[in-house]
This record gives sequence, C-alpha cells and structure tokens, in this order.
Amino acid sequence: MKLRVTFKTPDAMRYAIIEACGKVDIEKREALLESLNYTANRYVRYNEYITVEFDTETQGATVVSQV
Repeated sequence: MKLRVTFKTPDAMRYAIIEACGKVDIEKREALLESLNYTANRYVRYNEYITVEFDTETQGATVVSQV
C-alpha cells in the first residue's frame, strides 16, 4: 500500500495513518498500522512542510516535495 501525505507536524502523520488504516480490512489493519508507523518514523522531522509517499511493501518512503 502507498500513502501520500503533506504535513508540517508529526501529529499530521499519525492522523493520516489512522485514516488510511480505517479503509483496510480489519484483519490486516493492525499489521498495516504498525508497518506505516515504523516506515514513517524513519523519515519525518519537525518544523517543515513535506509531502511524502510511504510504501509498506518496500518499507520505504519518497519525498515528493519539501519546503
């Protein structure tokens, strides 16, 4: 699964992950939530506007834009 978000604070990342996981089958939700949190926490910093695409299959992230 890929998730693309634009945000300034890490709290926005948490909300986006929860929203994305809400659309997934309940049996897969917990594993997906853990996977997205782990992947996102490796790339997110404070005080910047950033658009990032996270990929749970590769456990990677791509910075789409950063201000």
